Amino acid sequence: MSSTQRKKKALERNLPKKVEQIVPESEYYKRLQEAERKIDAVIQRKRLEIQDALAKPIKTRGTLRIFISNYAADQHLGAAEMAEGRVPNWTLRIEGRLIDVQSATTTRSKSAAAPPPRKFTHFVKHIVVEVERDPHLYNESNIVEFLKPDKLDAEFDGFEVKRRGDTDVAVKITMRMDYGPDKFKVSDDLAKVIQFDVGGPNKVGLRQLRTKSQILLGVWQYIKHHNLLDADDKRIVNCDAHLKQIFNTNQILFPQIPDLITRHIFPPDPIVLHYVVKVDQEFTAAQHVYDVEVELDDVQTKSKLHAILTATDNQREIAELDAQISAAIVSLNNHRLKRDFMLAFAKDPVGFLNRFVESQSRDLQIILAGTSVNRSDARRADFYRQPWVRDAIVKYLASKHTSATPAAAAKKRMRSLVYITPWNRAGYDATLAHAAHITHVSPTWHGVRISASTTLYELATHERNTTWLDAIRALPKDARPLVLPRFTLDDWPRHEYMQLIQVRDRAKLLFGLLMLACKEHGYDGAVLEMTNVLPYLVDFIAEASQAFKSEGFRLVLVVPPYHTDQVTDAHSAQAVFGAAAYRKLAPLIEGFSLMTYDYSAGRGEYGPNAPIQWVHKNVERLCLTSCAKLFVGLNFYGMRIRVSPSREAIIDHAPILGHEAAEVAARPGALREWVDEYAEHFIAAESTADDGEEIRELVWYPSPESVAARVGVVEAAGAGVAVWEAGQGTPELWDALFEHVQ
Repeated sequence: MSSTQRKKKALERNLPKKVEQIVPESEYYKRLQEAERKIDAVIQRKRLEIQDALAKPIKTRGTLRIFISNYAADQHLGAAEMAEGRVPNWTLRIEGRLIDVQSATTTRSKSAAAPPPRKFTHFVKHIVVEVERDPHLYNESNIVEFLKPDKLDAEFDGFEVKRRGDTDVAVKITMRMDYGPDKFKVSDDLAKVIQFDVGGPNKVGLRQLRTKSQILLGVWQYIKHHNLLDADDKRIVNCDAHLKQIFNTNQILFPQIPDLITRHIFPPDPIVLHYVVKVDQEFTAAQHVYDVEVELDDVQTKSKLHAILTATDNQREIAELDAQISAAIVSLNNHRLKRDFMLAFAKDPVGFLNRFVESQSRDLQIILAGTSVNRSDARRADFYRQPWVRDAIVKYLASKHTSATPAAAAKKRMRSLVYITPWNRAGYDATLAHAAHITHVSPTWHGVRISASTTLYELATHERNTTWLDAIRALPKDARPLVLPRFTLDDWPRHEYMQLIQVRDRAKLLFGLLMLACKEHGYDGAVLEMTNVLPYLVDFIAEASQAFKSEGFRLVLVVPPYHTDQVTDAHSAQAVFGAAAYRKLAPLIEGFSLMTYDYSAGRGEYGPNAPIQWVHKNVERLCLTSCAKLFVGLNFYGMRIRVSPSREAIIDHAPILGHEAAEVAARPGALREWVDEYAEHFIAAESTADDGEEIRELVWYPSPESVAARVGVVEAAGAGVAVWEAGQGTPELWDALFEHVQ
């Protein structure tokens, strides 16, 4: 899961069934939830449409104004000047400028980063200037030609043609415009079919042209509208009178149409301009200017669509409201539990208290491993506050998970880093149960935040499970994993990140705070997640790790995964944590936790969690030779996407746990397939919403096979694994993770 998702507990927004039974008004809340789901589906559909639009060229139209003028020089020379070698000459200038651009101008005025306007040569493919004069009169060519190469190094505002002469002369300028994707004129017969107004023989420009794909689409729409597909063979088109004029046949195969319509499409007509070069004055301009419609990249529309996709202004407010809703639901459920407790007590006070005390006594017997307890003492609350009770709990937990056989203890321990979240308490039991195989464990207990009263940093501690910590420390040394809690930078504003990069004392303060926490709580070290600034602090971390080592602490750095589309010309190499940084820090720290999961979610897509080739490429990117210090991310959770086939819309998508994925796979007609390309299992099943709507659920979930495939990549690289997170793993996934360890 992403860093943002892992920092906080998943919010509960569904009312418990028992609350719905007690509070009839909860039906209104369910209706609001359904309305929210519909709105989310619409928003998601629109976002997908915008993504699709951004993947295609977005064009707008503008006007290219063409100016023609000429300069005359040395027209009236005396004998002395002629003797100096000066001769009468003139210079023809053909220039073009964009005017009346529909949206690009506004964008440029508001954004300094907007590209400069296109120049004349961008829009011209071929120009021929013909000088109408006696070819024997001057030893200069009367024809000047410009042919734009496939790659033009620089654009220009116009052209100049310089020739000798002292008399007025006519010139003919022939221009073929560059319309971007090839566009064509169509014959009158084809124009009738695609309902396109060619504008007459004197019309030249974009409005009289179409791309071949637009022409084919028009023909297809005509065929569909007039129901011309053959009833028996849908590949065959039965030609009506208009199509017969084009294809000269009664029937035609549709795949043949693209080739046959080439007889009815033609290159655009050139623009022909006539001008007379005047030499009776120094400068002469044409009486007319010529406007040509051209296509431009619509920068403004594209930036607006991109801004919509990246807008996060309301996300914090929505998150706060979700948190309030979740807190209200938790409060409602707590009140419901109290109500049930009081009702049970009110109905049978004596029986209820006897059952309650009996339950507590049974738990105590288990903790004390069968030692007899005085029943009258066990009924007293003070009995459970005695000093030995805590030690008994730790002893019970440790003995419960140290029953590994000698053969199991003899197995080699794979380097593994297992994360635990305080809101999923199953992770504590899982790490104790598999402690003999785990080398490092990282509870997500701590964050570093900006102090409200000072400019310093302070430690933000979530729920610490000291009982579990004591149980880990009570394990035998050869079966005890190192405890390295994770530290994150919580809710930091942008300027604080910049200070951390630019002010060395701030970085020293951060690492000093980590060392202080490790000393105070007796940790073996720390896992530090600061992916936003990690590439910029490599040199400092190299220095600070020495202090960590000298105090006996171990440091693991969280490294973000690499997507091929994340690094563009706008990103410097410094902004990416790569092989050079890995080689520099590897000898100095305990390891690197590579977050190779959330592949599709990180790209705003719906698909596999961690494609095997993507995992392999990320490993190769960091360590080409020795990967001993690398913990490769392995997800113990999946992703579920719920789709409405009737509305053709995505309802929602969220992480899914093992028992939930098993429930989906167990439904009648459920499809479970192995996708070789990703080395992941895919589950598809049908379900019914509360309102009766048919829903299709698509689930990507780890399986023993997918875990084994990733363990193969890890072992081949000589690396370890980083599991997110312990409480989400099923017994099958744990077995698949460690069964290959010899």
